[in-house]
Amino acid sequence: MAEETSNNDLIFGLKLSNIPLINLRMEFNKNYTLFTKQEFRDQLKAPAITPVQTDQMTWYGMPGDLITLLMQRAILGIEAYLPAAVYCECGYKGELTEKFKLISEPYKLGGPTNVDNYYHHLPSILDSKHSLKNVNQDLWKKTVRFYNEIRNPIFHGKFLISGVEEAFNAFKFLADIYDWIDSWHSPDNIMPGAGNLSHVKSKIKPDN
Repeated sequence: MAEETSNNDLIFGLKLSNIPLINLRMEFNKNYTLFTKQEFRDQLKAPAITPVQTDQMTWYGMPGDLITLLMQRAILGIEAYLPAAVYCECGYKGELTEKFKLISEPYKLGGPTNVDNYYHHLPSILDSKHSLKNVNQDLWKKTVRFYNEIRNPIFHGKFLISGVEEAFNAFKFLADIYDWIDSWHSPDNIMPGAGNLSHVKSKIKPDN
């Protein structure tokens, strides 16, 4: 076992640990489900700023800031989940040692953008047939637009001012991304029964 890094060797003494994949999925599902609830949507549409209750916190700020935060968390979750899914599949195939460096640094895979590296080159480490670019052209084009118009701006100083219905549509798109990952990496491979527990029901409709 590798020797633990001394706190003196860490910047500010901060330590990191892996997030279990099932936790990433469950967080997305919880936040995704929030947007299906009329009570939650009404809180974000209220004419006056009132505290917004979620499963994880009470939000006292602007509605747009909360939507931006939830969107950022969802995107970060997918960008962490995707390399981990490829990591697991390479492990099952006995190819992890030779491909570990590629998986651990997907931004260096040679594509011109994050979309190319994460959604095309990364799954192609397993097999090019898993690439989103090859599997679903419509979803691929939507992902390119999403990164250019939403993901990149909200990670570089912008925040969302659109309403909750528009945010729900974006979460449905992210659910489709998880469905694509599930087509070549089953959560059940991580933990028996995890598929039923974590599967994103991308056809969920809002309460009326």
